[in-house]
Amino acid sequence: MIRVSIVEDDSHCRELLAATLRAAADLNVVSVHHDGAHALAHLPEARPHVALVDVRLPRLSGPELVGRLRRRCPKTLFVMLTAFDDEELLYASLRAGAVGYLLKRDEDRDLADAVREVRSGGSPMSPEIARRLIATFRGENPAAATELPLTPREIEILRHASRGKTSKEIARDLEIAEVTVNNHFRHIYEKLHVNSRAAAVARFLDPNQGLTEAG
Repeated sequence: MIRVSIVEDDSHCRELLAATLRAAADLNVVSVHHDGAHALAHLPEARPHVALVDVRLPRLSGPELVGRLRRRCPKTLFVMLTAFDDEELLYASLRAGAVGYLLKRDEDRDLADAVREVRSGGSPMSPEIARRLIATFRGENPAAATELPLTPREIEILRHASRGKTSKEIARDLEIAEVTVNNHFRHIYEKLHVNSRAAAVARFLDPNQGLTEAG
């Protein structure tokens, strides 16, 4: 059973998120929080495996909250949820240590599947977020990417990830198991000294930009 916490200030969205996750037999919503202060006070005791955090919280932003919670909940994986594709908040979230970044308006992404992907070692990222990273770094640079300490297969997987594909989609395209894809991502994170798919893609697109997350 995957333990999930939700941090969302909008009551309607909060209830919708909770109801969606509770409908999945393998997910257990262990805590729900209406702002960052409440999450700081109560989320650690819930010991969630995965926490979904609204990026735009009042007073204490989502990235700030994640940065503080990671020190108290080192085993919790944080996924940012937002209705916006704000570039500044995207990078703040990556530096804070978020492992996924999803747009709330994504209609083709199953939230429960995203939670499962995180728990199995993946790092879900909305295609629109991937496109934003690509636009920021002005497209792929395969020649520069070969300078990274990665195997050809790892570079191939990052090339697919930079197009916004999920682990399941990459596995299907490369005709390998999804768990194998996630294992490759874990090796990529270690080699590039990052802890999220979006950060790994950013390094792939621009190896010299040196994006790292605060630990």
